[in-house]
Amino acid sequence: MRVINIFNIINVIGACILLESLFFAFTLPVSVYFHEHLLMPLAMSLLVMVLVGGVMYLGSRKRKQSISRRESFYIAFWAWLIISLMGALPYIFTSTIPKWYNAFFESVSGFTTTGSSILADIEALPKSILFWRSLTHWIGGLGILVLVVAVVSFVQSGGNRLMFSEGNMIESEKLKPRITQVAHRLWFIYLGLTLLETLLLYWEGLSLFEAFCHSCSTIATGGFSTRNASIANMSGAIQYTIAIFMILAGMNFVLHYKLVKLKFREVGRNVELKYYLAVILGATLIITLAQRHASVSVEPVFRSALFQVTSILSATGFASEDYLHWLPAARFTIFMLMLIGACVGSTGGGIKIKRYVVVVEAVKRYVVSLLHPNVIQKPQVDDITISHESIQKTGSFITLYLLTIVFGTVVLMLDKLDAATALSAVTTTLAGIGPGFGKVGPMDNFMLLPVFSKLYLCFNMIVGRLEILPVLILFHPAIRKA
Repeated sequence: MRVINIFNIINVIGACILLESLFFAFTLPVSVYFHEHLLMPLAMSLLVMVLVGGVMYLGSRKRKQSISRRESFYIAFWAWLIISLMGALPYIFTSTIPKWYNAFFESVSGFTTTGSSILADIEALPKSILFWRSLTHWIGGLGILVLVVAVVSFVQSGGNRLMFSEGNMIESEKLKPRITQVAHRLWFIYLGLTLLETLLLYWEGLSLFEAFCHSCSTIATGGFSTRNASIANMSGAIQYTIAIFMILAGMNFVLHYKLVKLKFREVGRNVELKYYLAVILGATLIITLAQRHASVSVEPVFRSALFQVTSILSATGFASEDYLHWLPAARFTIFMLMLIGACVGSTGGGIKIKRYVVVVEAVKRYVVSLLHPNVIQKPQVDDITISHESIQKTGSFITLYLLTIVFGTVVLMLDKLDAATALSAVTTTLAGIGPGFGKVGPMDNFMLLPVFSKLYLCFNMIVGRLEILPVLILFHPAIRKA
């Protein structure tokens, strides 16, 4: 068994930081355009990123090799942690978020597309910082390692491993055989959706700046807004547009590729998509019926229900109103959506629809076997037979996911948080949603949480973004001995 090559890890992380610095460079002209006089602190942040990334990348390139499975786990965890540390520098150097742990929280929340925030007055921030917040979402949406695979040629041999370790459950073989081509096509679709939404929001009345920032947050299923009230007070047309793009962002990007190739029949037959749309429709109707008495017209109630359902299910986290004031049935529906999540291969988080599909199909076949013992039928999804091993893995993941929520809730309660706040904070950060219940509701923020709780939730966000298992494997003693 080959010893872990530390230079492989350093090299890829260095490439991640350099790409991060390339995106961050766009904040400088934004600052100049809006006359903010922040060039010096922004330039200092950029310089640190370039120096750190450059030293790591250039200093290790002569001793790198093909990336092994074990190394991919180390790369995934440390890449997300370090780019978040680098991403916190602009907040610290510009004094917009002076305390390092708050800046780190905001940065981790941005890159992991969680959308939880410690900021009380978002509109007081400089435009360049608001731009960077939204851009961190966009960079992290498909995954920083997917971006590296698309750009840096030497990781081709380990690209599949990197994408797997990052929690990207995209079935790449359905797109193209070469992993770099997969990454190119994913980013092309990702960029296309972002630009399309930007144009629509601009046409519907938002400024070009706000339209772009909200599009970055929507397509990445992030949730950072440039307004204190998030999407509340925006027009109905804008809310419907964002809701539609949240639904699209929560879909498997393989399906977007098939739509571009005009393979509508294949998309229409996709079982996970059918369940995904059914959950959206069902939850929207339940909340609409529960809240119907609160308004004379059904349209605002339906729009609010549809928006919040798509926002929570896709793990975006935008808010069109405070659902903490809804009736118990509606609030319970919102919480249950937090435990479901978007589709696999999307920018959304959570347990993911497909895992529930596997469980449902397995249960259906089990019931059939009880009624007809002599009939042998194996569960299938999209005409693919689900093996017993796959069912076990799916059940184990769901169990592990729920145990992670229970463990985190206990940890935060030991840090003197009430049960409702602790449970929802852990659930929403693990799923990458953003707002929760209790003291971290959609119209509140995470500023008042103790420092330890904030740092734990930072770790929780990374764990959720990597879908738990790569991090669990990373800290398992066996991986160091393998």
